[in-house]
Amino acid sequence: MLQFTKYDSSGEHYSKHTDMSYEKIPQRKLSFSIQLSEPTDYVGGDLIIYLNSHGTVLNRDQGIMSAFHSYTLHEVVPVTSGVRYSLVGWVLGPNYK
Repeated sequence: MLQFTKYDSSGEHYSKHTDMSYEKIPQRKLSFSIQLSEPTDYVGGDLIIYLNSHGTVLNRDQGIMSAFHSYTLHEVVPVTSGVRYSLVGWVLGPNYK
């Protein structure tokens, strides 16, 4: 399952969240995001993961894929100028025990 995402300068963003679900479906184990835009095409739009209270801004070079555990808190901050495109997906597996 893949998700094509467009964030534009209207302030589009994705608030802090995890990608886990607790339904009786295959569990999301690994999340990934592929940067499709050049980093100079937009302002803002950073993908931030929270392994501690400060957060880490992930690499935004075009073509880079960032992967992390689906239970990791993360967000995409608002795009304030330009357009950011990304392709997001998940690796699924059996529910955690």
